[in-house]
Amino acid sequence: MPEEEKNEKESEINTSPAENQQDGEMEKTPNKMRPFENGAAPRPLATKAEGRTLNKDLKGTKKKTSIRTYADDVAGLIKSGTSLSDIAMAEGKKRAERGEQKLKSLSKDGKSRSNRFFIVFSVILFALGMMAVLGSLFFRKSEKGPEETGAASSIIFANSFREIDISALGRIELLKKINQERNSAELPLGAISNLLLEREKEGIKAALKADEFLNLLEVRAGEIFIRSLEKDFMLGAHSFDGNQGFLLFRVKSFDKAFGRMIAWEKFMLDDLWPMFYNSKPSVEAESSSVFEGKFKDIVLRNRDARILEDDGKGTALVYSFPDQRHLVITTDKSTLIEVFERLSAGRFKN
Repeated sequence: MPEEEKNEKESEINTSPAENQQDGEMEKTPNKMRPFENGAAPRPLATKAEGRTLNKDLKGTKKKTSIRTYADDVAGLIKSGTSLSDIAMAEGKKRAERGEQKLKSLSKDGKSRSNRFFIVFSVILFALGMMAVLGSLFFRKSEKGPEETGAASSIIFANSFREIDISALGRIELLKKINQERNSAELPLGAISNLLLEREKEGIKAALKADEFLNLLEVRAGEIFIRSLEKDFMLGAHSFDGNQGFLLFRVKSFDKAFGRMIAWEKFMLDDLWPMFYNSKPSVEAESSSVFEGKFKDIVLRNRDARILEDDGKGTALVYSFPDQRHLVITTDKSTLIEVFERLSAGRFKN
Protein backbone atom coordinates (compact mmCIF):
# COMPACT_ATOMS: atom_id res chain seq x y z
CA MET A 1 0.00 0.00 0.00
CA PRO A 2 1.41 3.35 -0.88
CA GLU A 3 2.27 5.62 1.95
CA GLU A 4 -0.11 8.46 0.91
CA GLU A 5 -3.21 6.27 0.92
CA LYS A 6 -2.24 4.95 4.29
CA ASN A 7 -2.03 8.45 5.73
CA GLU A 8 -5.51 9.34 4.38
CA LYS A 9 -7.15 6.38 6.01
CA GLU A 10 -5.48 7.18 9.29
CA SER A 11 -6.80 10.73 9.13
CA GLU A 12 -10.34 9.50 8.53
CA ILE A 13 -10.08 7.08 11.46
CA ASN A 14 -8.65 9.78 13.70
CA THR A 15 -11.52 12.23 13.04
CA SER A 16 -12.90 13.52 16.33
CA PRO A 17 -16.23 12.21 17.58
CA ALA A 18 -17.41 15.81 18.15
CA GLU A 19 -17.20 16.58 14.47
CA ASN A 20 -19.05 13.38 13.58
CA GLN A 21 -21.76 14.21 16.09
CA GLN A 22 -22.20 17.75 14.63
CA ASP A 23 -22.64 16.40 11.13
CA GLY A 24 -25.32 13.99 12.29
CA GLU A 25 -27.29 16.65 14.05
CA MET A 26 -27.33 18.86 10.93
CA GLU A 27 -28.73 16.01 8.83
CA LYS A 28 -31.43 15.23 11.38
CA THR A 29 -32.59 18.85 11.70
CA PRO A 30 -33.19 20.14 8.16
CA ASN A 31 -35.08 23.23 9.44
CA LYS A 32 -31.96 24.51 11.12
CA MET A 33 -29.97 27.31 9.53
CA ARG A 34 -27.37 25.95 7.05
CA PRO A 35 -24.47 28.06 5.99
CA PHE A 36 -24.37 29.20 2.34
CA GLU A 37 -21.25 28.97 0.34
CA ASN A 38 -19.02 31.97 -0.03
CA GLY A 39 -20.27 33.41 3.28
CA ALA A 40 -23.92 34.10 2.14
CA ALA A 41 -26.70 34.60 4.69
CA PRO A 42 -28.47 31.47 5.87
CA ARG A 43 -32.14 30.83 4.83
CA PRO A 44 -34.78 28.77 6.69
CA LEU A 45 -35.98 25.51 5.20
CA ALA A 46 -39.74 24.76 5.28
CA THR A 47 -40.93 21.68 7.01
CA LYS A 48 -43.44 19.24 5.49
CA ALA A 49 -46.23 20.50 7.77
CA GLU A 50 -45.62 24.05 6.68
CA GLY A 51 -45.70 22.99 3.02
CA ARG A 52 -49.08 21.28 3.42
CA THR A 53 -50.53 24.43 5.08
CA LEU A 54 -49.24 26.59 2.23
CA ASN A 55 -50.82 24.34 -0.39
CA LYS A 56 -54.22 24.54 1.39
CA ASP A 57 -54.03 28.35 1.47
CA LEU A 58 -53.28 28.49 -2.24
CA LYS A 59 -56.22 26.19 -3.07
CA GLY A 60 -58.59 28.33 -0.96
CA THR A 61 -57.37 31.46 -2.70
CA LYS A 62 -58.06 29.95 -6.07
CA LYS A 63 -61.62 29.09 -5.10
CA LYS A 64 -62.33 32.54 -3.70
CA THR A 65 -61.02 34.40 -6.76
CA SER A 66 -62.80 32.25 -9.35
CA ILE A 67 -65.06 34.27 -11.79
CA ARG A 68 -68.77 33.36 -12.03
CA THR A 69 -69.94 33.48 -15.64
CA TYR A 70 -73.38 33.76 -17.24
CA ALA A 71 -73.06 30.11 -18.30
CA ASP A 72 -72.53 29.10 -14.67
CA ASP A 73 -75.69 31.01 -13.69
CA VAL A 74 -77.71 29.28 -16.41
CA ALA A 75 -76.35 25.89 -15.43
CA GLY A 76 -77.26 26.55 -11.79
CA LEU A 77 -80.82 27.56 -12.73
CA ILE A 78 -81.26 24.43 -14.88
CA LYS A 79 -80.08 22.26 -11.99
CA SER A 80 -82.66 23.95 -9.73
CA GLY A 81 -85.46 22.98 -12.14
CA THR A 82 -85.85 26.22 -14.10
CA SER A 83 -86.50 25.71 -17.83
CA LEU A 84 -84.65 27.51 -20.60
CA SER A 85 -87.85 29.29 -21.69
CA ASP A 86 -88.30 30.72 -18.18
CA ILE A 87 -84.70 31.89 -18.17
CA ALA A 88 -85.18 33.53 -21.58
CA MET A 89 -88.39 35.25 -20.44
CA ALA A 90 -86.74 36.54 -17.27
CA GLU A 91 -83.78 37.84 -19.24
CA GLY A 92 -86.11 39.54 -21.73
CA LYS A 93 -88.03 41.15 -18.87
CA LYS A 94 -84.79 42.51 -17.38
CA ARG A 95 -83.75 43.94 -20.73
CA ALA A 96 -87.19 45.54 -21.17
CA GLU A 97 -86.96 47.13 -17.72
CA ARG A 98 -83.52 48.48 -18.51
CA GLY A 99 -84.88 49.87 -21.79
CA GLU A 100 -87.79 51.59 -20.00
CA GLN A 101 -85.39 53.14 -17.52
CA LYS A 102 -83.30 54.48 -20.39
CA LEU A 103 -86.43 55.87 -22.08
CA LYS A 104 -87.51 57.55 -18.83
CA SER A 105 -84.11 59.14 -18.39
CA LEU A 106 -84.17 60.30 -22.00
CA SER A 107 -87.69 61.72 -21.60
CA LYS A 108 -86.60 63.57 -18.44
CA ASP A 109 -83.65 65.01 -20.32
CA GLY A 110 -85.99 66.04 -23.14
CA LYS A 111 -88.40 67.72 -20.73
CA SER A 112 -85.62 69.60 -19.00
CA ARG A 113 -84.30 70.76 -22.36
CA SER A 114 -87.80 71.88 -23.46
CA ASN A 115 -88.27 73.72 -20.15
CA ARG A 116 -84.98 75.52 -20.60
CA PHE A 117 -85.95 76.44 -24.15
CA PHE A 118 -89.35 77.75 -22.97
CA ILE A 119 -87.74 79.89 -20.25
CA VAL A 120 -85.20 81.37 -22.65
CA PHE A 121 -87.93 82.02 -25.25
CA SER A 122 -90.14 83.73 -22.64
CA VAL A 123 -87.29 85.98 -21.50
CA ILE A 124 -86.62 86.98 -25.11
CA LEU A 125 -90.30 87.76 -25.71
CA PHE A 126 -90.47 89.83 -22.50
CA ALA A 127 -87.39 91.80 -23.50
CA LEU A 128 -88.81 92.45 -26.97
CA GLY A 129 -92.12 93.58 -25.43
CA MET A 130 -90.38 96.01 -23.09
CA MET A 131 -88.39 97.40 -26.00
CA ALA A 132 -91.60 97.89 -28.00
CA VAL A 133 -93.31 99.70 -25.10
CA LEU A 134 -90.35 101.99 -24.50
CA GLY A 135 -90.07 102.69 -28.21
CA SER A 136 -93.77 103.54 -28.41
CA LEU A 137 -93.49 105.95 -25.48
CA PHE A 138 -90.45 107.61 -27.00
CA PHE A 139 -92.22 107.89 -30.37
CA ARG A 140 -95.29 109.47 -28.79
CA LYS A 141 -93.14 112.02 -26.97
CA SER A 142 -91.34 112.93 -30.17
CA GLU A 143 -94.67 113.44 -31.97
CA LYS A 144 -96.05 115.92 -29.43
CA GLY A 145 -96.42 119.48 -30.66
CA PRO A 146 -94.98 122.52 -28.95
CA GLU A 147 -98.31 123.22 -27.22
CA GLU A 148 -98.29 119.93 -25.35
CA THR A 149 -96.96 119.34 -21.83
CA GLY A 150 -96.23 115.98 -20.23
CA ALA A 151 -96.63 117.14 -16.62
CA ALA A 152 -100.41 117.60 -16.73
CA SER A 153 -102.87 115.14 -15.22
CA SER A 154 -106.09 113.96 -16.83
CA ILE A 155 -109.20 112.09 -15.67
CA ILE A 156 -109.17 110.01 -18.85
CA PHE A 157 -106.36 109.31 -21.26
CA ALA A 158 -105.60 112.37 -23.41
CA ASN A 159 -103.52 112.28 -26.57
CA SER A 160 -102.29 115.82 -25.95
CA PHE A 161 -102.47 118.71 -23.45
CA ARG A 162 -103.08 122.37 -24.11
CA GLU A 163 -102.52 125.00 -21.41
CA ILE A 164 -104.86 128.01 -21.47
CA ASP A 165 -104.16 131.06 -19.33
CA ILE A 166 -107.48 132.60 -18.22
CA SER A 167 -106.12 135.09 -15.71
CA ALA A 168 -108.32 138.22 -15.33
CA LEU A 169 -110.97 136.91 -17.77
CA GLY A 170 -114.67 137.43 -17.09
CA ARG A 171 -117.51 135.12 -18.08
CA ILE A 172 -117.93 136.21 -21.70
CA GLU A 173 -114.17 136.41 -22.34
CA LEU A 174 -113.68 132.98 -20.76
CA LEU A 175 -116.36 131.37 -22.95
CA LYS A 176 -114.90 132.93 -26.09
CA LYS A 177 -111.35 131.88 -25.13
CA ILE A 178 -112.41 128.26 -24.61
CA ASN A 179 -114.26 128.21 -27.95
CA GLN A 180 -111.24 129.68 -29.75
CA GLU A 181 -108.80 127.12 -28.24
CA ARG A 182 -111.18 124.24 -29.00
CA ASN A 183 -111.52 125.21 -32.65
CA SER A 184 -107.81 125.84 -33.19
CA ALA A 185 -106.59 122.54 -31.72
CA GLU A 186 -105.01 120.42 -34.48
CA LEU A 187 -105.87 116.82 -33.65
CA PRO A 188 -105.86 113.54 -35.58
CA LEU A 189 -109.25 111.94 -36.08
CA GLY A 190 -110.47 110.34 -32.84
CA ALA A 191 -107.83 112.02 -30.64
CA ILE A 192 -108.62 113.91 -27.44
CA SER A 193 -106.84 117.01 -26.15
CA ASN A 194 -107.01 118.09 -22.51
CA LEU A 195 -107.61 121.86 -22.38
CA LEU A 196 -106.02 122.90 -19.09
CA LEU A 197 -107.47 126.10 -17.67
CA GLU A 198 -104.95 127.95 -15.50
CA ARG A 199 -104.83 131.29 -13.79
CA GLU A 200 -102.17 133.10 -11.83
CA LYS A 201 -102.43 133.47 -8.06
CA GLU A 202 -99.70 135.41 -6.22
CA GLY A 203 -97.28 134.88 -9.09
CA ILE A 204 -97.97 131.13 -9.34
CA LYS A 205 -100.05 129.47 -12.06
CA ALA A 206 -102.58 126.97 -10.74
CA ALA A 207 -105.13 124.73 -12.43
CA LEU A 208 -108.72 125.91 -12.18
CA LYS A 209 -110.97 123.87 -9.85
CA ALA A 210 -114.45 122.69 -10.79
CA ASP A 211 -116.27 125.03 -8.41
CA GLU A 212 -114.15 128.00 -9.55
CA PHE A 213 -114.87 127.18 -13.18
CA LEU A 214 -118.66 126.87 -12.74
CA ASN A 215 -118.81 130.04 -10.66
CA LEU A 216 -116.86 131.95 -13.35
CA LEU A 217 -119.39 130.73 -15.93
CA GLU A 218 -122.23 131.78 -13.62
CA VAL A 219 -124.15 128.59 -14.38
CA ARG A 220 -127.65 128.28 -13.01
CA ALA A 221 -127.20 124.76 -11.65
CA GLY A 222 -127.20 125.90 -8.02
CA GLU A 223 -124.76 125.60 -5.13
CA ILE A 224 -126.00 122.12 -4.23
CA PHE A 225 -124.93 120.84 -7.64
CA ILE A 226 -121.53 122.55 -7.43
CA ARG A 227 -120.86 121.11 -3.95
CA SER A 228 -121.79 117.62 -5.17
CA LEU A 229 -118.72 117.59 -7.46
CA GLU A 230 -115.05 116.94 -6.75
CA LYS A 231 -112.50 119.70 -7.20
CA ASP A 232 -110.77 118.31 -10.30
CA PHE A 233 -112.49 118.20 -13.68
CA MET A 234 -111.55 117.99 -17.37
CA LEU A 235 -112.35 120.30 -20.26
CA GLY A 236 -111.53 118.50 -23.51
CA ALA A 237 -111.75 118.57 -27.29
CA HIS A 238 -112.51 115.42 -29.29
CA SER A 239 -111.65 115.30 -32.99
CA PHE A 240 -114.79 113.91 -34.66
CA ASP A 241 -116.77 115.85 -37.29
CA GLY A 242 -114.81 118.88 -36.18
CA ASN A 243 -113.53 119.45 -32.66
CA GLN A 244 -116.31 118.58 -30.22
CA GLY A 245 -116.00 120.05 -26.74
CA PHE A 246 -116.88 118.16 -23.56
CA LEU A 247 -116.85 118.54 -19.77
CA LEU A 248 -115.99 115.64 -17.47
CA PHE A 249 -116.61 115.98 -13.73
CA ARG A 250 -115.95 113.69 -10.78
CA VAL A 251 -119.02 113.24 -8.59
CA LYS A 252 -119.04 113.16 -4.77
CA SER A 253 -122.81 112.80 -4.27
CA PHE A 254 -124.64 111.10 -7.15
CA ASP A 255 -128.16 111.69 -5.81
CA LYS A 256 -127.65 115.44 -5.38
CA ALA A 257 -125.85 115.82 -8.70
CA PHE A 258 -128.48 113.89 -10.66
CA GLY A 259 -131.39 115.80 -9.12
CA ARG A 260 -129.82 119.20 -9.81
CA MET A 261 -128.97 118.24 -13.41
CA ILE A 262 -132.66 117.69 -14.14
CA ALA A 263 -133.40 121.15 -12.72
CA TRP A 264 -130.56 122.71 -14.73
CA GLU A 265 -131.78 121.30 -18.08
CA LYS A 266 -133.91 124.36 -18.92
CA PHE A 267 -130.91 126.72 -18.56
CA MET A 268 -128.07 124.44 -19.64
CA LEU A 269 -127.89 125.41 -23.32
CA ASP A 270 -127.96 129.14 -22.57
CA ASP A 271 -125.20 128.75 -19.97
CA LEU A 272 -122.84 126.61 -22.05
CA TRP A 273 -123.35 127.11 -25.78
CA PRO A 274 -120.78 129.96 -26.25
CA MET A 275 -117.87 127.59 -25.50
CA PHE A 276 -119.26 124.72 -27.58
CA TYR A 277 -120.65 126.57 -30.63
CA ASN A 278 -119.92 129.61 -32.74
CA SER A 279 -123.64 130.36 -32.76
CA LYS A 280 -126.48 129.14 -30.62
CA PRO A 281 -128.29 126.06 -31.94
CA SER A 282 -131.91 126.55 -32.84
CA VAL A 283 -134.07 124.58 -30.45
CA GLU A 284 -137.86 124.69 -30.10
CA ALA A 285 -138.89 126.39 -26.84
CA GLU A 286 -142.12 126.06 -24.91
CA SER A 287 -141.93 129.64 -23.59
CA SER A 288 -140.66 132.86 -25.12
CA SER A 289 -139.51 134.30 -21.77
CA VAL A 290 -137.59 131.38 -20.35
CA PHE A 291 -135.88 128.74 -22.47
CA GLU A 292 -137.14 125.30 -21.60
CA GLY A 293 -135.38 122.66 -23.65
CA LYS A 294 -136.92 119.28 -24.17
CA PHE A 295 -134.34 116.76 -22.99
CA LYS A 296 -135.32 113.14 -23.47
CA ASP A 297 -133.95 109.78 -22.40
CA ILE A 298 -131.75 107.69 -24.70
CA VAL A 299 -129.44 104.70 -24.23
CA LEU A 300 -125.86 104.68 -25.53
CA ARG A 301 -123.65 101.63 -25.05
CA ASN A 302 -125.99 100.30 -22.35
CA ARG A 303 -125.78 103.58 -20.42
CA ASP A 304 -128.60 106.03 -19.79
CA ALA A 305 -128.24 109.53 -21.21
CA ARG A 306 -130.34 112.67 -21.69
CA ILE A 307 -130.25 114.48 -25.05
CA LEU A 308 -131.46 117.87 -26.30
CA GLU A 309 -132.05 117.88 -30.05
CA ASP A 310 -131.94 120.90 -32.31
CA ASP A 311 -134.55 121.71 -34.94
CA GLY A 312 -132.81 119.44 -37.45
CA LYS A 313 -132.92 116.47 -35.04
CA GLY A 314 -129.22 116.84 -34.45
CA THR A 315 -127.61 116.91 -31.03
CA ALA A 316 -127.50 120.27 -29.28
CA LEU A 317 -126.44 118.90 -25.86
CA VAL A 318 -126.21 115.43 -24.37
CA TYR A 319 -125.14 114.38 -20.87
CA SER A 320 -124.80 111.14 -18.94
CA PHE A 321 -123.69 109.62 -15.67
CA PRO A 322 -121.71 106.60 -17.00
CA ASP A 323 -121.33 105.55 -13.36
CA GLN A 324 -122.06 107.16 -10.02
CA ARG A 325 -118.64 108.80 -9.91
CA HIS A 326 -118.56 110.65 -13.24
CA LEU A 327 -120.66 113.16 -15.21
CA VAL A 328 -120.11 113.94 -18.91
CA ILE A 329 -121.60 116.90 -20.83
CA THR A 330 -120.90 117.24 -24.57
CA THR A 331 -122.34 118.14 -27.99
CA ASP A 332 -122.05 114.84 -29.87
CA LYS A 333 -123.09 111.24 -29.16
CA SER A 334 -119.86 109.89 -30.69
CA THR A 335 -117.81 112.01 -28.29
CA LEU A 336 -119.88 110.73 -25.37
CA ILE A 337 -119.23 107.13 -26.47
CA GLU A 338 -115.48 107.83 -26.76
CA VAL A 339 -115.40 109.15 -23.19
CA PHE A 340 -117.33 106.02 -22.07
CA GLU A 341 -114.73 103.77 -23.67
CA ARG A 342 -111.77 105.59 -22.18
CA LEU A 343 -113.34 105.47 -18.74
CA SER A 344 -114.03 101.74 -19.12
CA ALA A 345 -110.51 101.07 -20.37
CA GLY A 346 -109.19 102.34 -17.04
CA ARG A 347 -106.92 104.93 -18.63
CA PHE A 348 -107.79 107.51 -16.02
CA LYS A 349 -106.81 108.36 -12.45
CA ASN A 350 -109.26 107.63 -9.67
